[in-house]
This record gives sequence, structure tokens and C-alpha cells, in this order.
Amino acid sequence: MTAVEHPTVTTAAHPLEPLTAEEVATAAAVLRAERGLAETARFVFVTLHEPPKAAVLGWTPDAAPPPREAHVVLYDRADRTTYEAVVSLTDRAVVAWTPVEGVQAPIMAEEFAACEAIVQADPRWQEAMRRRGVADFALTMIDPWASSWPARRTTRPPAASPAR
Repeated sequence: MTAVEHPTVTTAAHPLEPLTAEEVATAAAVLRAERGLAETARFVFVTLHEPPKAAVLGWTPDAAPPPREAHVVLYDRADRTTYEAVVSLTDRAVVAWTPVEGVQAPIMAEEFAACEAIVQADPRWQEAMRRRGVADFALTMIDPWASSWPARRTTRPPAASPAR
């Protein structure tokens, strides 16, 4: 895997410190370069891929920090596929890339806006609003939240609580 041009990766003060904006940008740049992502790729989540528990417990402020990694959930609109990736911020390389079959990534902000625009432009919806006395569609708001559907999680499930 090849290195790519990237913003500076910040050294975290603690291994569990959230990613910085620069680290998020680096993770995206590495994925774009190594996976050849098209303009249709959307980054849904970019979060810290936590180091192993032993590395966290063994860490001290004067020790070298464990490698920093990003966990990424990505949706490609062109192939309608959700992917999970792990990017080494330390090595600037993709260390895992997995298509997640049968899973739709969570709705994104741009989809909320697109939903409202599509509905408001629909002549059937406009006619229904006129029948209800609404003629100025700029005063309307569409709530695009969908009902849930049982599906496989794309993130780690919460840890099981101890039996009582």
C-alpha cells in the first residue's frame, strides 16, 4: 500500500483521544487515493479505531503512543454499497476494507435536503398541499425520518453487561 499526500497527523495526548480534523482529513485522503474513490463516495462516519485494550492500559504519558487508526463507514452511491474501513493514520495506509452486504448506511445530511427538495417539487404533493390551503411551499418542511428496519449493525455492538 502506498503513502499519499496528506494533512499533518496530530499526535494525541491519550490513545483514546478523538480524532482531530486533520486526522479525519488524512483518513479520507488515504482512502480516496488507495481505493480510487469516485465522487459518489460519501463518508458517513470517521471515528477513532481504538487500540487494543492492553495498549491503552499499558500507556503512560512518557511512552510512545500506540499507532493511530480511523474507523470509517462509507457509502458509495454509484454501486449502492456500504463499506467499513480501517485506516492507519500512523502508516497512512488502508489496513481493512470490507463491503457490508445488505446494509444501508445511516441517512446523511445531504439526503435530508434532497428528500425535501424532491417532495416539494412533486406535483402530486403540491396539489395535496393546495387542497389543504397551503400555497407557499417555501413555508413547508418535509421530515424525512424513516421508520426503522431490523438490519445488521455496521458498528460494534455495546459490551454485554455482567450477569446479575
